[in-house]
Amino acid sequence: MLRMEDKIRRLCTQLLVAEGDEEEFRSILVELRGALRQHVERLRARFATYPFVIERRVHGTPATVELPRLAQAPDFQMTCHICDQPLRLAIDTAADEEGKAVHETCYIKVVLKDNSPGTSAVD
Repeated sequence: MLRMEDKIRRLCTQLLVAEGDEEEFRSILVELRGALRQHVERLRARFATYPFVIERRVHGTPATVELPRLAQAPDFQMTCHICDQPLRLAIDTAADEEGKAVHETCYIKVVLKDNSPGTSAVD
């Protein structure tokens, strides 16, 4: 079974190849959007339950205090690793290969650019 990232990369490559055939292009695009949506939902689920901990030192003894979940922190702001614009965590985020938060559309543009026939992929 392919990892989701591999499936997304494969679909992006197929999308570039199918640019001449509009019907095939649309069907691959629908599948790619579904795979991206599923990937984002999995990441959101993992990220929403991630515990954030602050370490405080009191008289030389470390003590930890848990913070509220990220989704409940009203002043927390993340920016897209690609375009540096703010991310809306519940709406338009994805993660790149390094796990950095990005807009879904920014990530698609980068993947399509990296997989274009004029560039060579380094594995």
